[in-house]
Amino acid sequence: MDIQIIGKNIEVTQSLHDYVSCKINHAIKHFNQVDKIIVSLFIENEQHTVEVNLSIENKNIHCKTSENNLYESLDIISEKIKTILHKHKEKKQLIKHIN
Repeated sequence: MDIQIIGKNIEVTQSLHDYVSCKINHAIKHFNQVDKIIVSLFIENEQHTVEVNLSIENKNIHCKTSENNLYESLDIISEKIKTILHKHKEKKQLIKHIN
């Protein structure tokens, strides 16, 4: 699995990189089919925006959130990723069960 962290109008320090990696790894720890993750961090109109693109089994999943605080945005996006991956996993198991 490859995690790429990109900062636009924001410097990605080592501590920020570690925090993002920790949050993303925690969100995907029960889902091992993730091939590639691209995390984009940027500031627009005084809002800290986080976009995450996941590549899973030849599918692309996109999440985005904006908050006043960058770390709050990362916490929210982590929960969104958990929810999306959980739904994806349930759907995959349902299809497998039907077949």
